[in-house]
Amino acid sequence: TEISHLEDFVNHPDKAIRLDVIHALGKSGDEASNKILLRFLSDKDTKIRTAALRNLKYLGDDATLDYVKQMAHEKDFREKSKREKEAILKFLASTKSGEISAFLRSILKKGKIFFPYKTNETRLCAVSALGVMATPEAADILKEGTKIRNKAIRQACNFALTKIASEEESKEEIKEEPKEDSNEEQGS
Repeated sequence: TEISHLEDFVNHPDKAIRLDVIHALGKSGDEASNKILLRFLSDKDTKIRTAALRNLKYLGDDATLDYVKQMAHEKDFREKSKREKEAILKFLASTKSGEISAFLRSILKKGKIFFPYKTNETRLCAVSALGVMATPEAADILKEGTKIRNKAIRQACNFALTKIASEEESKEEIKEEPKEDSNEEQGS
């Protein structure tokens, strides 16, 4: 395919070129692009990995999903940059699966006495992903999150719920808009 030649740039020494290739692959958004983007997920540079994650599309492919799930379950997941964690969790949220909802709930519920900063950062990333997920199950988890002791997490959950509600309202308004009757136009 036309995209396959972009695979040659996965290990290119110039970071800017790798980023350009990632963005080009993201615009394509097909399975062949995803396969190449997956190779960028093992890059040493966090910006490259994050860009690849943001450009990865969920197309129902179990291999891609499993690879990203594995990234979220790694021991050093909490130590990753906030942007990378958020990109991983948002990709997973794009599946809108019950399994991922349960995983995000487990992250949200985890409070740590030691290293609370990294834990709370990860929990906020989970809230953001649940907001993107916007399923009834995700909304229920966010409602549970509004009762968490940490104020920042509670506020983030409330914000995500408000955003989901306003998006649902705008969808309803679009459905309810009356269609103009073509007979009335002809009669005038």
